[in-house]
Amino acid sequence: MPKEQVMPPAPTQPRYRSETTLAPTLCLLFKLSPAEGRVCAKLLTNDFCSKRELCTVVMNLTVILCTLRAKLKPHGVSIFTLHGRGYGLDVKSRNEICKLLAEHDAGIALVRPKPKATKSEQTLEVS
Repeated sequence: MPKEQVMPPAPTQPRYRSETTLAPTLCLLFKLSPAEGRVCAKLLTNDFCSKRELCTVVMNLTVILCTLRAKLKPHGVSIFTLHGRGYGLDVKSRNEICKLLAEHDAGIALVRPKPKATKSEQTLEVS
């Protein structure tokens, strides 16, 4: 009796983001169109997606998947087809995207504006 193949859990970093915030970052990172970014985010945040689920995100799924595969291939990322089930990313591809996201995020410095001084603080500074 053959054992079922169990996929190791995907890295958790991108799952801390919503698909809505992840999609634009993926667009910047991989030079994707907004539709490609939404599909990529959906695949990254789920183990696999049915064709029906992905069609709720974009209209022309076949074309989007073809161009998305071509744009991700140079980065070592591939989308696989689960025949009769849908599409997904393998563990190696998820790890590569996570690595690239971590490098991208490390280059962003958050700058918070200084809080505005109250009137009482402004009078103290003038005195």
